[in-house]
Amino acid sequence: MALAAAAEPASSAPPPPVAETPAVEAPHREVLQFAYSLMDHGDYYRAITELERYSFLEPGAPETWSANLAIGRAYELGGKASDAATWLQRMQGLTTTPQLRADLLVELAYARYLAGSSQVASDDLERFLGDAQSSGEASHDTRERARYLLGWTYLTSSRLPEAAETFRAIDLPYSKSLALDVLGGTELPHKSPVLAGALSAVVPGLGHVYLGQPFIGLAAFGWNALFGFATYDALHRKIWGVGSVLAGLELLWYGGAIFGAVSGAQKYNRDAELNFLDTMKSHYDPAPTSWPPGGGASATFDVH
Repeated sequence: MALAAAAEPASSAPPPPVAETPAVEAPHREVLQFAYSLMDHGDYYRAITELERYSFLEPGAPETWSANLAIGRAYELGGKASDAATWLQRMQGLTTTPQLRADLLVELAYARYLAGSSQVASDDLERFLGDAQSSGEASHDTRERARYLLGWTYLTSSRLPEAAETFRAIDLPYSKSLALDVLGGTELPHKSPVLAGALSAVVPGLGHVYLGQPFIGLAAFGWNALFGFATYDALHRKIWGVGSVLAGLELLWYGGAIFGAVSGAQKYNRDAELNFLDTMKSHYDPAPTSWPPGGGASATFDVH
């Protein structure tokens, strides 16, 4: 009886604290879920804070790598592409598998593309796709997204034939129409800056008429004619001081007419290229965050 009485307190002792471990981990998973929910609702900067919190709390968890990659994506979606590139570049030494390394390389090139460094992004993507080992380690979707982004880096750098060739090789139902639309950019209306300048050198204002700016051309011709005649009249009357001043002003008007025609032709061509690029972006997704990209359902458009 004494033994039984002595055993009773032991049976009522609390269990060891080992059973509490899952309860400690659950809030950490909730942090990650909350971070992704914030991203879904467009609250990218709060999402970055929560993702960093999860990475700190669970540095060795399987989901930590995806959380770190999501931080770069949140920077991208929040309009901080340069910060995203800096963050992703810091992660290069932390990759644990070949596929994760391939995903990171493509995402880093994507961030640089969004930041306006099309040439750097193009070099990264060319190197990735040209390396059989790196591209072979990537999933099909990652390789196709890399090709698609490479095509856009070519397009934004006015390398239209290379962009068309790259788009044509992509596994998309509208890849051929996309390549065809890109090649349409080679047929954009164009004005020659050399011809515009030469025409204005012969007849001030004629270069502007060539650019489709008849009123500016007429004004340039009128001012040059006025100062030219005033210069001639002053020199003919031997009023050398006034004639010299008027001659200097006439040279300014004459040079301005030539410069204006040349810069006007350059602006005309630049606006045509930008309008073409804007039209392409309105028909196709220029910066897909996943694969396949959105858009591309519309028919081939008229680049003119």
